[in-house]
Amino acid sequence: MLKAQQELAKYRWLLILLVPALAICLNFIMFGKEYVTRPGILIFSSLILLLCTSFLSLAQISVANFMRRRQTADRNLVPRMLLAACIHLPLTGLFVTGFFFLYSTLGMFGYHFNLADYGWGILAGAICDVIGIAMNEGIYNYHQWKETTLHAEQLSKEKLQTQLNGLLQQINPHFLFNSLNALSALINESPYDAQKYLSDLSKVYRYLLRTNETELTTLASELNFIDSYYHLLQTRFGKGVMMLKNIQPEDTGMLLPPLTLQLLVENAVKHNTVGKNKPLIIEILSAGDYVLVRNNLQRKSIKVESGKVGLSNIAEKYRLINKTNIEIDESGGYFSVKVPLISTTH
Repeated sequence: MLKAQQELAKYRWLLILLVPALAICLNFIMFGKEYVTRPGILIFSSLILLLCTSFLSLAQISVANFMRRRQTADRNLVPRMLLAACIHLPLTGLFVTGFFFLYSTLGMFGYHFNLADYGWGILAGAICDVIGIAMNEGIYNYHQWKETTLHAEQLSKEKLQTQLNGLLQQINPHFLFNSLNALSALINESPYDAQKYLSDLSKVYRYLLRTNETELTTLASELNFIDSYYHLLQTRFGKGVMMLKNIQPEDTGMLLPPLTLQLLVENAVKHNTVGKNKPLIIEILSAGDYVLVRNNLQRKSIKVESGKVGLSNIAEKYRLINKTNIEIDESGGYFSVKVPLISTTH
């Protein structure tokens, strides 16, 4: 509400324009064509009325400011305008009455009181008041609406960012749990490979910590990370996992949510059998506006328990940043996921 009042003060000059408008109207009502044909009336009567209406305008602005401070923001528009009219109209009526009384009593510029002129003068003052009240409320309500809209947008962005951060935070425990399971298996199978695996894991986890707070990262960064992650897979599975990449150089600067490729590769390893005689082949391809990650289908005979943070996590992140959804296809012996690449000018 305070900002709306500050914005309203910037546009007070629009209300000031009503001062010369009322002064000119009253002079025309009283003197008709003589107002523009007699220089004395045009100059001196205009100055007198401009001075008097300026004081009237200042008084009305002071009243409006006082009312604004006293009124609550949730009061309806119509009651506010009616209250303003009940204050401004009598004030203007007193001014117009005093003005006609002064000119008629003193015989200024040869004017003699005319009831019809007086009626038109009261009407002119009332019209100016109605216009002023409407402008005052219009300017105030517009900026109050703009302030409310901006606040709502800010809250919406904060909510989406919170949701996105929540999704990002889900990845680390999920990845760490699977990695520790793999490390546990390697400790018994090969202590040397376990030590090497632990070293690689620390490098990968360093990347996770760096990117966990970012909304988007470049495809080049994701590819560098996935190379390290693939090294971890090779340490455990050897030739049981193969990765093929066909990335267009011009696509490496495009953006996508961090850890997208890692989740897709992890998803492939999790749900398919891996072996030297029947390797799992994971392909990563780019084509301008999307990147495709696919693997040959060789489902595990035992259904794997899923935490449902893989594909749904990726889809939710794209939804939160208002991009097109991911495309999932399972045909021709392949399981494929196509995720959009986002331009740096998005």
